[in-house]
Amino acid sequence: MKMLIVGGCLRCVAGDINVIKSIANSFAETDEVYIFPFLPVFQKKSFEQGSNFRIIEKKLSTEIFKYCTKNAVNWLKKFFPYLKFTPRGFAYYFITLFHRALIEREIKTINPDILHIHGTSIDALPFIEASIDNNIPFVVTVHSLCSFDQNLRLWFNKKLEKDILIRLAEHKIPITVVSSSTKDEIVRNFGIHSDAIKVIHNGVDLEKFCSQNISKNEIRDLYNIAKDKVVLLQVATLNKLKNHIAVLQAIASMDETLKEKLLYLIVGSGGEEKHLLKFVKRKGLTKYVLFTGRFQGEKLKDMYNLSDFFILPSTSEGLPLVSLEAMAAGLPIITFDDLGYVKDIYHSGCMELIHERYTEAIITTIKRAIDRNWEKKQIMDYAKSWDWESVCEKYKSCYNEAIYSVETKKISERDL
Repeated sequence: MKMLIVGGCLRCVAGDINVIKSIANSFAETDEVYIFPFLPVFQKKSFEQGSNFRIIEKKLSTEIFKYCTKNAVNWLKKFFPYLKFTPRGFAYYFITLFHRALIEREIKTINPDILHIHGTSIDALPFIEASIDNNIPFVVTVHSLCSFDQNLRLWFNKKLEKDILIRLAEHKIPITVVSSSTKDEIVRNFGIHSDAIKVIHNGVDLEKFCSQNISKNEIRDLYNIAKDKVVLLQVATLNKLKNHIAVLQAIASMDETLKEKLLYLIVGSGGEEKHLLKFVKRKGLTKYVLFTGRFQGEKLKDMYNLSDFFILPSTSEGLPLVSLEAMAAGLPIITFDDLGYVKDIYHSGCMELIHERYTEAIITTIKRAIDRNWEKKQIMDYAKSWDWESVCEKYKSCYNEAIYSVETKKISERDL
């Protein structure tokens, strides 16, 4: 099977792209797999190190320029109802037009059997349109809804997501979501029948995130991190959605005794970094907070294994892969109980929940987590509930469903 998986940002240390890569790696053992990332806008053709999938080349050419020129007005008609009249909104018009041209080229070049599109934001629109126009089987996976979080819907009209999901349902396109709460939101807010949506949770590679041959203290020595510190780890892109500022505000408001115990370890990079660094400096938190930048591979594994807790203060989430990675490394999770993914993976022996979104509640929960006795093996055993092999089997069923639907439609059209 030729498979084209669309979505994610290759520059991110976590998020959708790691889910996409994990799915691609699993299928690439037996199938021909390509990844078309939303970002960066321009991308050289490449292989991911240690993998068998290919990343699509994205560059401007005479052919692409001609397509964009010819279809600029038609695409504006498609895009205009969702356009926000801001510089970033107009930039997305040109980016999505460019991607529309590129995906037309790749459909002709690769002739994929299936497209798997991750997301229902403005980035996904050109790929959905191209799949429908070219009668290519496709599946759409929703990681989190953009419509109800201000941090996710800054660049397009929120009715876009509703229109996309209703259109997918009308065309009987398989819609999958990574958490049951996301399914509930779609059914409740967009009037789509629950039978049209399948919940397929994310998975995790257990061996990839747990160090068996080196102790926590030995890893801390490698990174010059004090052995007596309680390390709170967050792995995420540095943006408003991931809400690092909430943890920083909590640390700034703590009593000195608790504050002296902690090190907030921030792994990732992004547009909020300068703002967060300024806050840390202004509040005198430099010795309590460590920004590492992006880490992958063994260094990322080390971050999990030298830490004591994983903290996830996001404003919204589907089912974040980092939470499963943390549990695979045996880390308890501190997170808000209003995040949708909690009801899918909650276990009292693995998580400490923050019940209110204010600073004092975060401080109280951190204290409570530190005072508890945690069983690392119990957490790691619980992480075994999620594995990529079973996840990909479920996706394969959706792919076959989409392919069958398109083939049936083609036969019906020939008979007519």
